[in-house]
Amino acid sequence: ERRGTCPGYQVDHAMSLCAGGVDKVENLQWLTVVDHRTKTRQDLRVCRYLRKIPQEELDPHPRGPWGLKEGE
Repeated sequence: ERRGTCPGYQVDHAMSLCAGGVDKVENLQWLTVVDHRTKTRQDLRVCRYLRKIPQEELDPHPRGPWGLKEGE
């Protein structure tokens, strides 16, 4: 079993944190340095776009899955 970094590769969040991804092992992937640089540029564009959209428009269930507000 090999551990640690792999030369020429970097760890990336498959779904970026700013786009709603979680900081867990299940959301991590290895990418080549070049691919990681490209994906990071794309992620930044998406996240800049998402910041411009009101949160209510992004949340498909603003009152929760059962129509209740949090805590009801």
